[in-house]
Amino acid sequence: MAERNTETVAKARRHLRALVQVGAGLLAIALGAVTTNIVVAGVAVLVAIVLIAKASPTLLEIIRESEGRPGGEFYDPREQRERCACCGCPTLDLEDDTCLLCDWPRDGSAGITLDVARANFRRYLTIYAPDSIPEWMRAPSADVIALKQQLVHRYGEVLSGAEDAGRWFDILDLEADLRSAQYRRVGDDA
Repeated sequence: MAERNTETVAKARRHLRALVQVGAGLLAIALGAVTTNIVVAGVAVLVAIVLIAKASPTLLEIIRESEGRPGGEFYDPREQRERCACCGCPTLDLEDDTCLLCDWPRDGSAGITLDVARANFRRYLTIYAPDSIPEWMRAPSADVIALKQQLVHRYGEVLSGAEDAGRWFDILDLEADLRSAQYRRVGDDA
């Protein structure tokens, strides 16, 4: 158990270093793009900020908590997350207002009933049917749908009790990939 914790913390540190390097690279791209295309610069800065601000605290907390717990206990992200009322996955941390996976708002103000949202999620992996997607939102691309399918599978494994720290790192990686794909789509539209 202690050996796996050491490996897991080392993996968290590698992930954190990689995120900081990606964020720094995106900021460098943004600075270079300011003179040629302000939209590209803005999107690069937004993605860098999201990667560093959203993913880094989670990884830092994993490192801090795993090192500070007695008996080599490992930090469990579910301790800091709530299950979404729509998709049922542990996607909502204390700062999230909307589920990353299904788009259900924490306050339930989606303009559709929870039953309709759940039915749409089972079918489309979003709370909206293709013909009722709000103007401000794009239909999920094939890569976003594939990432959501992988996340649903991983969340299901963890919720069924087949869990270990590696699965949570897979989930954190998939969540970061999903955020990136969603922001990339927004950037492509600009």
